Amino acid sequence: MKISLNQDVVGRLEFSQKPVEEINGKITKWEANDTAYLVSDSNPKSLVGFCVKVGKTKKTYILQRRHGAKVFQIQIGKTSDFTLEDARKKAGEYAGELAETGKNPKEVEREIETAELTVGECFRRYREYLVNQPCKPTTLLTLDKCLKKLIKWKEIKIKDLTSKSILDRFDEIAAKTPTSAEQTFTWAGSSINYCLKHEQFEAKKAGRTPSLTINPLEILKIENKFRSKKELEAAYEAKGIRKPLSAKDTLGPFLNACWSKRPDNRTGVDFILCSLLWGTRKMEASSLRWRDSLTDKEAEKASYVDLKEEIIFFFDTKNGTNLKLPISKAVMTILKERNEMRVDAITDNGRKWVFPARSKFSKTGSYSDGNSLLKYICEIAQITKRASHDFRRTFGGVAEGLTSYKMVKRLLNHHDHNDMTSRYTAKEWSDTIEAQQKIELHILATAPVVYNALLTPTYPPLPIIAGNPEKNN
Repeated sequence: MKISLNQDVVGRLEFSQKPVEEINGKITKWEANDTAYLVSDSNPKSLVGFCVKVGKTKKTYILQRRHGAKVFQIQIGKTSDFTLEDARKKAGEYAGELAETGKNPKEVEREIETAELTVGECFRRYREYLVNQPCKPTTLLTLDKCLKKLIKWKEIKIKDLTSKSILDRFDEIAAKTPTSAEQTFTWAGSSINYCLKHEQFEAKKAGRTPSLTINPLEILKIENKFRSKKELEAAYEAKGIRKPLSAKDTLGPFLNACWSKRPDNRTGVDFILCSLLWGTRKMEASSLRWRDSLTDKEAEKASYVDLKEEIIFFFDTKNGTNLKLPISKAVMTILKERNEMRVDAITDNGRKWVFPARSKFSKTGSYSDGNSLLKYICEIAQITKRASHDFRRTFGGVAEGLTSYKMVKRLLNHHDHNDMTSRYTAKEWSDTIEAQQKIELHILATAPVVYNALLTPTYPPLPIIAGNPEKNN
């Protein structure tokens, strides 16, 4: 349909109906419509091929132009962003560029834009991508912290980053905190790679050479700036961090010391024991609610303990999937006792959280800060301080010696994002129950006092040697 366009006509065009008759610049007839359509401008002021494309959600000025054997459809912009006169002028500019270069001017603009990308813009685009995944708030926080470490590079173009400047900045950060340097440049590399992939896709689609072909941060790998696994383990050993408890010498003393503090801090000790026997991350255990405190709708997006079904459900774990675990025997003893304690709770937090915060001023309402208790337990056990994440490493180490690699991945929720980790076949669930119970027994057997308190009479008690606590570890 050709119409002599004016601003009023452009404003009246709608997706639901299209013009089919025009007299002296006025639309006299419309018909119902359900597909996108073009209206060509017959006004003498316009170039041949200047049109308005009317879609379901937007109207766009475009220029259809032939150059050689190829027909180009050049998008000028939305009608809400351009006046009709400005769009006509822009169409004239694009027509001239097309005649001169033989390339779609919009593609040339994108090519130039990509070549001018700055470090800060790459971080911004990658952050926007992560937000739409969606991702964890901690991930965005980490990304923002990494950009701050490179704040002087924010306006520097990717193409202008030199190998020397990259290596010097990495060494500058690594001299104080090697881990921070590795993390900062890993995230920066991911941000730049994200933009590179987009540019390569656009270039291939347009049949041109990409304006950016390599990530300049690759020089860090060429120069072996990132520590190897062996070097990392040596660094952790030197700092006394990332140390799982050993069934041979530290696990038993730790459990005995932990159990001795239970009368003084029931919630804190139960939290530590369950975290160890589940192999979960700190915040995953902290977020657990009682299933009967949730509506069915709330339970779709919450972590909970269901004593009736004998399951623990962790919603949206670190890798973005859900995890369902069976409740093993010792854990069931702990949870049943905690459930009975809810009757005496005087606050809503005490009734709905499996591990409620001790302070009524807690922002979350759930237990989360056990650092001082953990430090004290390690002192009693006479072992070096452990972090809460060392429980996960302990669980994983025990699991590796007792069950299959596939089962270890399942229990620790090291799954692909495509796996439905909250669903199992009957056989898988039966195997999971068996493996979980086997690991629990092995861990608690290092401390007969704790084993007997939580597992008898379900299992025969282990012998306790009076006067020799080391033998009970």
